Amino acid sequence: MIVLHGLEKLVEKIRFYPERVTPHLMPGLFLGVGLLAISSLVYSVLMGGVGGSTAWYTPLVGFYVIYVLASSISSYRLLKHTHRHLVDSGIVSYLKAKELGDKDAIIKLYRGGLLKKDIPSPITGFILVIATLGIAYPVILYITEKNLREHIIGEERTFLYMDPGVKRIGIENLLVDLAATLLTLGFYMIYWSWRVVKVYNEHVLRMHIYPRLEKVKAPSPRGDVIYSSPIFIITGSLLVGTGLTGFLGIAGFKTHILLSLGFGFLIAYYSIRYSRSGLARHVFGLLGIIYLFFTLGTIAGFLAYPGYIDYVNNVQGSLKHLLSQNLYVLTRNIYVNNLVIATAETVPVIGLIYLGIGLGSSSIYFGAFTAQSILVHGDPSPLALFIMPHTFLELLAYALMAAASIRLIIDREKKGVILAVIGLLVLLLAAFVEAYTIVLSRIVS
Repeated sequence: MIVLHGLEKLVEKIRFYPERVTPHLMPGLFLGVGLLAISSLVYSVLMGGVGGSTAWYTPLVGFYVIYVLASSISSYRLLKHTHRHLVDSGIVSYLKAKELGDKDAIIKLYRGGLLKKDIPSPITGFILVIATLGIAYPVILYITEKNLREHIIGEERTFLYMDPGVKRIGIENLLVDLAATLLTLGFYMIYWSWRVVKVYNEHVLRMHIYPRLEKVKAPSPRGDVIYSSPIFIITGSLLVGTGLTGFLGIAGFKTHILLSLGFGFLIAYYSIRYSRSGLARHVFGLLGIIYLFFTLGTIAGFLAYPGYIDYVNNVQGSLKHLLSQNLYVLTRNIYVNNLVIATAETVPVIGLIYLGIGLGSSSIYFGAFTAQSILVHGDPSPLALFIMPHTFLELLAYALMAAASIRLIIDREKKGVILAVIGLLVLLLAAFVEAYTIVLSRIVS
């Protein structure tokens, strides 16, 4: 007869259970419709109340309220299960390591047990989501998944002697997931929350449930393809975001704010990614990305032209006085306007999101303006902007500033400062070339 001591008795009573997926899919379902209405209302407010609170889609904001409630419940459940799992799994694994006499494993498990200190309590997570109106929910998804993956890698390699099939994630993955969520009007969150639960459930089955069952072999890990190739998420999200922004604009929904934010998160992602390469690849890689995003925003604005006629007319009205100034005043005004965006870029990550907002808004305007010029006046000349010298110089300046913002953190400050100074000088040159082009076109006409 085997006599169980205190720790063995405790371990015998511990049971691990998979989490249900359904409660965690609901936030993404409601977020999509809610963001559709909110982004359109924000546009109306910025345009001075066009459509206002009387727009027919205003009641759809209620779906965002449902999202906040659903995401708070999802956060509570995820954090509760994660906290309990880390504690219970730590106890079970400690006993296994002790029986094996593996001191190194015990040390690793002790360090791994500290992971739970990086995770907010279930009540804290619930309150954070409510207090931030759901903004904290994606961050909680990321923190939970990050810590779960760290735990899984350590535990399964130690006791199952196998590659767990999951990869560690970092801030770059969060940026991609946030961008995909915004570009798909929130619906990507359905997949995101499902993935977190999937990672948890597969670990519970493989590590804690199947080993207890006789004559049942634990399933082998299928691999974490999605994080080895984030390009699939990025490409798909950009195509979906461009198409949705264009076609929803025709229907009266103004969602370019979400497209712009998505651009910003992806610029931040690529700035971090390219920083591991040489300086030239870092700058010109970002230049290519910025050019691509400006092109996609232009396409979205072209498609959505019927919904942005008021935007085009307002901007054109404000530009009339500016374009009539002399060379010096034009150069100064253009430079000061672009200088705000360029200077904001030096703030790591957040500044690059601000760049995305500016890039998205300007490209939407240019796309709608180009559509008006071609469809109404039969004049395709605005398309020449893509090959104008000042366009290249301005976007190059933004790329230099974006690279500088990351280099200021990962490299010595000197290299980042030099990049920033060059960027500001290139931006000044771009402003002069643009102003000179405008003045020259007035003379010719």
